Amino acid sequence: MFAPRLGTVTLRAVPVLAAESVLVHMAARPSAVRSWESATEWLTGLAAECSWPALSAELRGRPATVTARTGYLLEGMRPDLAASLRQLSPPKDKTWFGPRRPLLRHDSTWLIADTLLPFDPRTLEPFA
Repeated sequence: MFAPRLGTVTLRAVPVLAAESVLVHMAARPSAVRSWESATEWLTGLAAECSWPALSAELRGRPATVTARTGYLLEGMRPDLAASLRQLSPPKDKTWFGPRRPLLRHDSTWLIADTLLPFDPRTLEPFA
């Protein structure tokens, strides 16, 4: 179970997870995302809302695998945050993004073995 480290924010009078918490949850439990296909519609907007102080606070104390997956997801959309994550916690071991099965892609920067995503996150453009 995912336990956010950040408090909720209020959107349209409803308390919801902070953008950084949603992103880290996706990286912590990639198989829990019901549709990565539909995530491409809103993921760049979500990444645009993230700040370094909140993202680093949300990641503090989590496994290095979560940091690597988060950096991999952010590489194309928020290269500034990805670079800060790499500096904070450079990847040392291979991390699986999805179940262990034949690879869809490999990322040598983050040492990610991606078997799940229907898109290459490195090609996602920043939110305009």
